[in-house]
Amino acid sequence: MNKTTKNCKVLALILLTSALLIVAAVPNVGAQTNDNVYIYTSIGGTISTMGTTLTAGTSYPFANGTPVTFDANASAGYRFLCWVTVAPVANGGPTANTTNPFVYTPFIPSAAVEAIFVPTTNATVAASTTGTSSIDLLISAGELSTNPTAGTVYTNYTVGTVNDFNATPGAGFQFLGWIVSSSSANNIYTSNPLSLNIPADTCAIQAMFVPTGSSVAVPSYSSATPTPIPEYSSVATVIIAAALVAVAFGTYTYRRKAKN
Repeated sequence: MNKTTKNCKVLALILLTSALLIVAAVPNVGAQTNDNVYIYTSIGGTISTMGTTLTAGTSYPFANGTPVTFDANASAGYRFLCWVTVAPVANGGPTANTTNPFVYTPFIPSAAVEAIFVPTTNATVAASTTGTSSIDLLISAGELSTNPTAGTVYTNYTVGTVNDFNATPGAGFQFLGWIVSSSSANNIYTSNPLSLNIPADTCAIQAMFVPTGSSVAVPSYSSATPTPIPEYSSVATVIIAAALVAVAFGTYTYRRKAKN
């Protein structure tokens, strides 16, 4: 073994030993950390990323500091309103974003994302069936509490009866509205508490919240009932018809005289 080869081996051994010592001293060097992002359930749509639909009510690990593109996919009869992200005040607090797709960069160990959808029409429909209703009361981002408690399916409501639902926003959030989805209609109600005439044998109800000071608001809906055409009385109809006949007769007489 010549001197040059020996020196190279010694240098390689020194470099390898140094690398092992650095890794031992700082075990996280070179390791990519993940942050869990909780995906809320939303009435009226789903969230996907990279073409894959995410399961609502589930936390997914994403690489810390790496941007993730989320898509809000509205169901039939709904449209996208906004994104809501949840984070502690020390980390910037909650945010609202109306851009879709939405690019979010995980930066804390635990965060949450919700897409809010609203009906394309908002026509209240009276209860159409009788019997007992099963109501799925969903949990929302920004919720402190609801009465009754969200995250439960209730089976003790009678279709056609009026029941109260109350929502309390958490710190940094304000109440936006209630969304009620049933087989007969999808509706938004801005009153809180909500006095709801239970509309069907199965429906979902969710309170919606947005960050305090957010400009996001419940959209205004145009009337679902067309503006009626004014009706004329029979007397007015006779007068108009007589006037048209007189004009036509006068025109005919004038043209005949002109020919002569």
